[in-house]
This record gives sequence, C-alpha cells and structure tokens, in this order.
Amino acid sequence: MRQPDQAEMERLLKGVDIPPCPAVLTRLQKESASPDASLSVIATIIGSDVALSASVLKVANSAAFGLNRKVSSVQQALPVMGMRAISSLVAGIVLRNTLSGGSAPRMDRFWETTTLVAQLCARLTKEFRGVPADFAYTFGLFHDCGIAVLMRRFPDYRETLQIANNAENESFTAIEDKRHATNHAVLGYLLTR
Repeated sequence: MRQPDQAEMERLLKGVDIPPCPAVLTRLQKESASPDASLSVIATIIGSDVALSASVLKVANSAAFGLNRKVSSVQQALPVMGMRAISSLVAGIVLRNTLSGGSAPRMDRFWETTTLVAQLCARLTKEFRGVPADFAYTFGLFHDCGIAVLMRRFPDYRETLQIANNAENESFTAIEDKRHATNHAVLGYLLTR
C-alpha cells in the first residue's frame, strides 16, 4: 500500500475547514512524537475532535490508500494509515494552524458539545442494538460540523446562533438560510460526503 507524501496530504486536507481544538492538537502532537506512541491512544485523541477526525477519514478514504471499501471511523482509519502518515497529517495540521494565526474564532463550546454528543451516541448503541458504537460516535461527532464552517466564514455567525436559538416560530436552518444563504445542515452534508 502506497503512503501519500506531505504535498498530497496537504491537497487532501484542503477542503477541511474546521479548526481542531488547540488542546487536543497539543496532546496529539505530544503522543505522536513519543517513542512509545500508541495507535489506540492516538485514536482516542483524534476521535475527541471533529476536525482531526474529518482529516483522518478524508485521508484514509482517499485514492492514495486504495481501499476496497470506505472506512467510517477513526478506529478503522488509523491501522490503514499507520504512524508515518498520522505524523505527517499532524504536522500538516499544526503548520496550517500556525500559518492561519489567531484569525480563527474561539469555538470552545463547539468542541465540547461535539464530543459530548458523540459520547452520547456511542452510549445509545448499548440500548439500541444494530449500530456499531464507533459508527454512532462518528455520526455524533460530525452532526453539527457545518456550524464550525459557518463560524469561520461569517464573522456575524455567533449572532445568527443567538437568533436561531431564541427563535420560536422559525426553524434554525431557515434563519441561517436567510442570513447567510446556506445552513449548517447543508454544509455538514457536503463536508461529510
């Protein structure tokens, strides 16, 4: 199996426009650089962040790895990619974040909420059988990823969130459509597709 080089990795990551949580990225960078790095620890760290998960899934499902079927979770993707590709991926994300400077909006609540929803979805698989826990976790992690894209694209999107959260007679996505000519559900679909 061929491993993508750094330039190809950057090309694959170009469409992922969600910044990773800085604290998670620091933990991941530290674990990846460790001589005793563990894929299961790395999977746990990556799985706690929607941006990192999106990056890993996008790279693992790319033509560079030539898989017969799509992987649908970080746990499935990491053995396919291996430590070298993971390290390149982390380096590319760190570099991209460093070059973008402090222009990204603070999204602490977004990162916390996506992780909590993902954990809840995984726990629900114990009650509702038939869906693998890692698949449910991934679904929960990505369910509102379009919000992060809108926050980066529109400086007034926080105001839109407040209006939509307080609206009683209009749907959340209708308010987003009115103010930004798109909504988080459409963008989330396009990103996860």
